[in-house]
Amino acid sequence: MSAEMTRGNASLMPLKQRYLVGNLTTRGGMSMIYRGQDLRKGRTVALKLVQRSDSAPSADAACLQREARLLASLRHP
Repeated sequence: MSAEMTRGNASLMPLKQRYLVGNLTTRGGMSMIYRGQDLRKGRTVALKLVQRSDSAPSADAACLQREARLLASLRHP
C-alpha cells in the first residue's frame, strides 16, 4: 500500500470490504472517479461510482456492465 493510501488519511473509507476509497480524481455527468486501493490484490485502482439514472436504467446498466468487463480485462505493466 502506498504512503498516500494509508488508513491514517481521513479521506479513505471502505467499500464492500474490498476497496479503500481515496481522493476524488474527476467527475463527469454520470459518475465520479476515485483513486482507491484493492485490499485483496494490494494494488491501486480507479473506482467509478455511478449516480443512479431514472431516464433509462436498463440501458445504462448494460452499458456500464460492458464497460466494466472491458476495463477489467486490461493489464498494465
